[in-house]
Amino acid sequence: MAWIILRVAVLVVGLAQGPLFLDSLKGDFSRPSLSVLVILIVVVGSCASALIALSRPSAASGGLWPRPSWRTNPLTLSAPVSLTAFIGQYFAAGAISCAVAGFSREPVNWAWELPAGVAVGLLLAVMFARWLFANRFS
Repeated sequence: MAWIILRVAVLVVGLAQGPLFLDSLKGDFSRPSLSVLVILIVVVGSCASALIALSRPSAASGGLWPRPSWRTNPLTLSAPVSLTAFIGQYFAAGAISCAVAGFSREPVNWAWELPAGVAVGLLLAVMFARWLFANRFS
């Protein structure tokens, strides 16, 4: 139960940080930039996938990673897929609140594409790892 509370708390923090993130940026984000979004998704997803692939399940766990779950500890390096999913969920919460805050401003602020690209890249890496390394999960 404690890990669920931690995850929900981190998601609430991510949701609360969206407007602060928009206020901290000094660039012109009045136009959408699909290329930046796609580049972030590809780069972050590729890097996260490579890090997961290079990780080896520990011998203490029988050579298997625990399946990502809201009921397990996400803050351990012995479960890189769970950690990556946890970070991706945080960025997704931040992207949602950035989008809501950005679309309510005039002119519309498209900076939500930055955390959204990171979130989608990380969550795609998790999906890819679960598919590619299906035999490495307990």
